[in-house]
Amino acid sequence: MKSVQGKFNPALQIAGILLTMYQSRPQLCRSVRESVGDVYSDTVHVFNQPIEYSIKVAECPAAGQSIFDYSPRNAAALSYRSLAEEVLELG
Repeated sequence: MKSVQGKFNPALQIAGILLTMYQSRPQLCRSVRESVGDVYSDTVHVFNQPIEYSIKVAECPAAGQSIFDYSPRNAAALSYRSLAEEVLELG
C-alpha cells in the first residue's frame, strides 16, 4: 500500500484487510486469521467475516448469475452479505 501511495496515489486509503477463500476447518486457516488480527488490527481494520471458500462462487458466472441468485444460502453468499453489512456500519 505504501508503495502504491508513493508512486501513484498519495491519497489512497485502505478500508481494511479481507480474508478470502477462507476455510474454517483447517487449522492453518484459523491460525492465519488469528495472526492477521494480531499483527494488523491496531493499525488497519480487519473485517470480521472472512469470505468462505465455495465452488459455488466459481460456478455462478457460468450460470450468468450472482452468488446471491445462484446459491443464496451458500456460506460464501452469507459471508459477502456479512461483509456488506460491516462496510455499511463502518460508513
